[in-house]
Amino acid sequence: MTTLRRILEIETKWIGTADYESLDRAERLWIAANRPTERIALMSFLEDFLRSCARNGYTYAPIFLRRKRELQRGDWKPRQDAPKAQYDPTCGGKIPREWIEQAEKESRQKRAKIGVVTNKPAINRENESLHDALWMIREREAMNRQEQEPQSCD
Repeated sequence: MTTLRRILEIETKWIGTADYESLDRAERLWIAANRPTERIALMSFLEDFLRSCARNGYTYAPIFLRRKRELQRGDWKPRQDAPKAQYDPTCGGKIPREWIEQAEKESRQKRAKIGVVTNKPAINRENESLHDALWMIREREAMNRQEQEPQSCD
């Protein structure tokens, strides 16, 4: 499977534990940007990623800045051996965007109803939304199974 780590040739053994979060954030954004692999598109993606990290106060692994500069100078080229897959590892490609948005909306309404205020960072709220979407899917699947089971007349 094509990953940003593979294309940028990032060896995770050289990455500090604090930088793993930035690797995951970059991977998600790279997938959302349609997995750019060409030199110019990848350089543009890295520039946007680094700017968004600076703007939002996130730290990032220094390898991202290094690869961007190497791309600009032409000292390094991204790996092109992996096929372009449309698989999304963040949700397995199985959860429709509308369901996730609906789960987020319902979660916000639930929190507003009971008066819960969270001061968690945005990345945890994203994980909660995904959790809520998965919960909603499981509930719908359970309801569908119940509807499909034959009813006994005992």
